[in-house]
Amino acid sequence: MNAAGDRVDVLMFVEDPGAANYVAPLPRMLHLIDGIHTSVLAREPAASQLRSLGAKFLTVGDDAHAEAVISEQHPNLVMVGTSENPDSLGLALIDLSKEKRIPTIGVVDSRANVEHRFGGGTDNPHAHAPDIVIVPDEQTRHAFLSLGFHEEKVVSCGHPHYDHVRDERRRLEEVGAEQLRRSHGFAPAKNQTIIVFCAEISAGLKPQQFLRSAEYTLSGDARHSQRTEIVLDEFLAGFNAQKEKPYLVLRLHPKNDREDFAEFLSNFDLISEGGSSLEVVFCGDLIVGMTSVILTEAALLGRATVSIVPRLSERDWLPTIAMGITKTCTTSKEILEVFSDELEAHQPDATALDLGLPKDSTERVCRLIASVLDQGILDHEPRFSLDANRLNSQ
Repeated sequence: MNAAGDRVDVLMFVEDPGAANYVAPLPRMLHLIDGIHTSVLAREPAASQLRSLGAKFLTVGDDAHAEAVISEQHPNLVMVGTSENPDSLGLALIDLSKEKRIPTIGVVDSRANVEHRFGGGTDNPHAHAPDIVIVPDEQTRHAFLSLGFHEEKVVSCGHPHYDHVRDERRRLEEVGAEQLRRSHGFAPAKNQTIIVFCAEISAGLKPQQFLRSAEYTLSGDARHSQRTEIVLDEFLAGFNAQKEKPYLVLRLHPKNDREDFAEFLSNFDLISEGGSSLEVVFCGDLIVGMTSVILTEAALLGRATVSIVPRLSERDWLPTIAMGITKTCTTSKEILEVFSDELEAHQPDATALDLGLPKDSTERVCRLIASVLDQGILDHEPRFSLDANRLNSQ
């Protein structure tokens, strides 16, 4: 994994696509800023996501152990992206690094399920907590503080991937939506509205919340019990009630298989999987999903977004909902109403996006990493003030 004699300042490990998005731009910027050498290790499906982003990484097998990784890499800092795997190698790397007094950073890409990010299958949110937690926004930071995390150990730095999305928007606008639609197989009728539904897996850090329960405010088809299926039922019912039928595209999540939605496929004009999700989203007029980061990406690309969630509590999972940019529906009535609105009513506010999802996050995260490398930790307490405002102004 690491050639003998190579210096590794920062070891990064990811296994989920969201974490892969977060770390992908960091190695190049770290090297440009301070000559910091980074080694990125990944498992699927993060490996596929890094590959699609053109990032350099090494693949590690399911049989890899933390002791062997640390012994081979000899890092000065270990940085781990959280995942939906309670037995993640990342958690073991955090634990072992703390034993060896190697500073640790945990990367959290969204507000969803913060109480389970470092629990490792336990009810203790601090069970495998790193020295520092980097989060994408203030809502996520406050969620960690409410769990008892020290305010100086949770830092809101923004999301490096959003810098990439903004860059991609400029490129995609030069290419043009019509050309991209042709290249991705879109074939709508003239002036037909294109709706892209972004699927998710019905699983996560707390599996029972992705199954029908008394908390669910959406019913769907009685035959279905999984979150995504129920939302798909309601989504399709909402559009079947519309007079003018849109061109419907189902965009599969990297963890989805087409067979997962076999009974729904005939309702869509196009099934999209693999390739650039940003290009597919840019092809749409309205992007509908649940709480996946793809809705935030779509808003940054200038697309109207709607989130359909089966529980009121899930409205806190997506930053653009809290910012009033992504319209959210939790009942069948709200779905009918929101899809009866004019498309212009859902267009994202660029000023609000820039305030809530600040630019230049990649550089901000890298400054924090450089500070940890430079100043280290003492008894696993920061030796320095992790002031997000100070980081923003440097």
